[in-house]
Amino acid sequence: MDRRETVQRTIILDTIKSIYHPTVNDIYEQVKKNYPQIGKATVYRNVNLLVEDGLLRKICIGEKEAVYDWDLDSHYHLRCSECKNIYDIDLDYSKELDEKIESLGFMVSHHELVFTGVCPKCQEKNTKMEE
Repeated sequence: MDRRETVQRTIILDTIKSIYHPTVNDIYEQVKKNYPQIGKATVYRNVNLLVEDGLLRKICIGEKEAVYDWDLDSHYHLRCSECKNIYDIDLDYSKELDEKIESLGFMVSHHELVFTGVCPKCQEKNTKMEE
């Protein structure tokens, strides 16, 4: 859907591009620093519109609050099972799985692949706790 570009939407999208996988509340808190008059509902509404319009990807992994990604290219994510942070991983995209699924008559619109493990910071913290 072609929506009119608004100042708020532009500010929100620019803010999202400056934060790594933010939650809606992270986005709101950051926008509010420069635009204290903006309401939380305005941020929530505009984030949802950006997702609907395909300008932003919503990532829901596990029990953590949804985060948002402005990188719409196919890529994978790493999720730390301890601190719950989400990281991008740069792997070559392979359409082999999509093609196999499509051969079964299923049309793939998008896919998400998440590797779960323990990040280096949490590994280091765990090692120090064991000492």
